[in-house]
Formats: sequence, structure tokens, C-alpha cells
Amino acid sequence: MRPDIARLVATSDGAEGLRSFAERRDAVFTGS
Repeated sequence: MRPDIARLVATSDGAEGLRSFAERRDAVFTGS
């Protein structure tokens, strides 16, 4: 994985984005 992408996924919002995509639901972002 590219370093810039890895940094984004390491945030809770980044992880939520990936989870919501995989689960086919709307993401709930918290700003962190």
C-alpha cells in the first residue's frame, strides 16, 4: 500500500470509509 494511503487508513475516519464501502452502507465520519 502506498504510504500516503496507509496514513489515511490509519485514521478512524479512513477506516470507517473503507468499512462502510465494504459493507455497502453510508459512512458515519467523526472528524478524527
